[in-house]
Amino acid sequence: RKWQMAETLEDRLSARLTAPAAAQVDLVVGTSADSDRAAAIVSLINEVYGYGRESKGGVLRRLAAGDAGSGANRVLHLALAQCDGGTEVVGCCSSTLCAGWTPWGCGHWGLMAVRPDMQGRGIASALAAAAEARLAAAGCHSVQIEYEYLGDAYSDRLFLWYESSAGFHCSQGKPRAGCHQFRRCRKRLEPAPGEKGSAAASLPRVLPLCQLM
Repeated sequence: RKWQMAETLEDRLSARLTAPAAAQVDLVVGTSADSDRAAAIVSLINEVYGYGRESKGGVLRRLAAGDAGSGANRVLHLALAQCDGGTEVVGCCSSTLCAGWTPWGCGHWGLMAVRPDMQGRGIASALAAAAEARLAAAGCHSVQIEYEYLGDAYSDRLFLWYESSAGFHCSQGKPRAGCHQFRRCRKRLEPAPGEKGSAAASLPRVLPLCQLM
């Protein structure tokens, strides 16, 4: 699936990839065929998170999970950009049908990371949309994310993106200035087009995979 990068400041703030192109990015579900990209994915994730968030082994397992196609519980979505040196990974995000810590029918996405020089172009929003589309197609009626609010400027940016632009709601209400909170947020998912009433019936066939992941 191809998305066009926003070019103007206004389009970047809209967090949608509908503006005139500055670069082309493909969104794919990673598989073992992408194992040669594992080191680059690890480097990207750990740079964005600021610590050793993921290992090469962990990324390889996530990529291999994508080989199961629609039967996979957890997959890793990749944002691939055409650069001068070839195709490069510029973002990633995981999506999970049954995370083990969410209610039945509530999917999850996380491990969101976009290369710093590509941030502000709507890539994170596109990855989130792809993850949510996958969850909805599998029958999930809602999705959950979590993040830490530390009361700093970066946390305020996360709050505005997750709980405003991305449409998530946290039962804790708006965080107090200077507080430290672990925020668990959810939002409802619209049924996949043409699958209302039928997608949910497919979810139980996938849920037992949770015991194996």
